Amino acid sequence: MLKPKFLLLTLALMLIVATWMVRGWFDEITMYAGRFHVVNGADQSAQVSLTFPNGATRSATLVPFGTSDWYLATTGEGAIQVQFDGKDLGEIGYVTSHNRLTVICLTPQQAIFSQVFPQIENTP
Repeated sequence: MLKPKFLLLTLALMLIVATWMVRGWFDEITMYAGRFHVVNGADQSAQVSLTFPNGATRSATLVPFGTSDWYLATTGEGAIQVQFDGKDLGEIGYVTSHNRLTVICLTPQQAIFSQVFPQIENTP
């Protein structure tokens, strides 16, 4: 009788661990961890380039008011270096090893950085 109880307990424990792991992956996917949404706020096509603190660079040619989505799991910690059509717009924002959805809007004159954090609403 001890073996079937031990087997059921072991299977239940394994199921709980597997469920916990799947929920973590689901949360990471649905909360857009490591996603960067880049928007061209200009009325002309532009070559944009982002260089992250760890040295990784992402580039794209964006149509007027177009967007591009990038995924980068490890960004390093610090500001993002931005170029718009070869013009250096300086450093923006601050990224760490755990980034939620980040939106970056670029124009020839400026870059706007915003991180989107999920909010839990409390209702009475």
